[in-house]
Parts: sequence; structure tokens; C-alpha cells
Amino acid sequence: MECPNCHHWNEGGGNFCEQCGAPLPEAVHQSGSTAAADETRSEEASRVQPYVHPQQARQPQVDPPASFQNHVYVQNARKVSRQYFSYFASVIKRPFAEAEQIRGEQFINGLITMLLFSLLIPFMLYFNLGEYRRYLDSPFLNVVIKPVIIYAVFLILLTLYSFGAIRLSKVQAGFKDVLARFGAMLVPFVGLFAVAFILSILQLQLFVWFLMIGLIGSLFIVPILVVISWVKGSRGGLDLIYCALLILLAEAITLRIFSETLYSSIARSIFGGSLL
Repeated sequence: MECPNCHHWNEGGGNFCEQCGAPLPEAVHQSGSTAAADETRSEEASRVQPYVHPQQARQPQVDPPASFQNHVYVQNARKVSRQYFSYFASVIKRPFAEAEQIRGEQFINGLITMLLFSLLIPFMLYFNLGEYRRYLDSPFLNVVIKPVIIYAVFLILLTLYSFGAIRLSKVQAGFKDVLARFGAMLVPFVGLFAVAFILSILQLQLFVWFLMIGLIGSLFIVPILVVISWVKGSRGGLDLIYCALLILLAEAITLRIFSETLYSSIARSIFGGSLL
């Protein structure tokens, strides 16, 4: 190979001229190719994921501490409570007018109202029993837990009767919509129960009147009002009067069955305990 510097002819595969020591053209080319290859490998190496030790890779994910989870539950409970009290305050000012606007988006609030209804009466009775609770067999179970379940199921059945009457009137309404509106119309009567509960704690006999008005209104007036709020103005299907009669008939039969179940549970609690 001829040296570009001194034009000496070099035999063999050397990289430098034998005469002047200048680098030969082939060596320069090979050197540039090697540098480019090194640069490419360097870039590829920079894109390689960092090394993770196998022992670290096998470590399970650590769950958040229980205190953090409890904090989340408390925050969610506070949020739901604030939303419900805002809903309760707006409905109790103008119950029927507000309830007419309510649809399925207030389904949870309707369920909460029904739960409050189911809780207040048994707890009122439980606290008013006072020292007589010691004569009962499992008083909390028979005076609170079982009646709460019975009242809750009874309210769901009333909602079903209202829903059936609305559909017989050829009005398109979903069950969640009807339940949400039923719960909204229960709000003022739940308010009466709350007042009765406070009066009973203060041992004022006036609580009986609030309790009776709340019971009569919630069981016999609310289902009819729910149907009226959907059916009024409708010209097809079953007439509103017959819808009301059907609801009252179904409610009377249900009351008979549930009252026997409720009172028999309390009676067994009394006569099955230490009183005998």
C-alpha cells in the first residue's frame, strides 16, 4: 500500500508507513468504523433498563398501613354525611316539591332515609324499656335488630307496591327512581321520629304523638303521594283512585303479616326470659 505522505510502498498489513510512520488510509477507515460502532454500543447501553437484583424483584408490594385505610374510610364517611345532611335540609323545607324533581341519582340518599326510619323506632322502644330490658331474652336482638330488618323489608315492599301502581298507570319509571322519591318523601316523617326520639330520652310523653303521626304519615300517606307525583296528568292506564286502593289493600295484608312476626318476636323475648 502506498503511503499518502512519502509515497513509499509498504508491503504487508501494517497500519503505519514503514518509511515516515504516517497512518495508512485503510487504518484510518478502520479506526473511524470502530469509533462509530463504539458510539452505537454506548447509546444502546444507555437505553438498557437498570439492573434489578432478583431478591428485590421477588419482594411483594407493601399494602398501605391500616391507619391510612381507616383515614380514607373516615373521610369517605364524612363526605357521605355532609352530602346527606345537605340533601335532608333541602328536602325538609319543601318535601313534595323537592321530591318531584328527584330521580335515581338520589338512590343512596333514599336508602339512607329508609335506614334511619328503620333504626329510630326500635331504638326508641329499646331505650324506653329502661330497667325492664333485664327481663327480656336477648333484648337488643329481639327489640332492635329483628325489628330493624322487618321495618326495612316493609319499606322496600311499600316501594314495590308504589312502583307497581305507577307501571299500571302506564307511566315509565324505574324502580331506582321510585325508591329515591319514596325516600325523599319519608324525610319529614323521619324528622318527626327524630323529635320523638329526643322527647322520649327526656321522658316527655309527648313523644307518643310525634311517633304516631310519623307512623301514620309514612305508612299510609307517603306511598299515595309517590304515586301521585308520577301519575298526575297521565291519561292512560289505571286510574289514580284504584292505584291508591290497590296500595292500601296490599299494605293492609303486609301489615297483618309483619305485625304478627314483630310482636311474636318481642313476646317470645319477654316470656322466654327470666320473667318466667
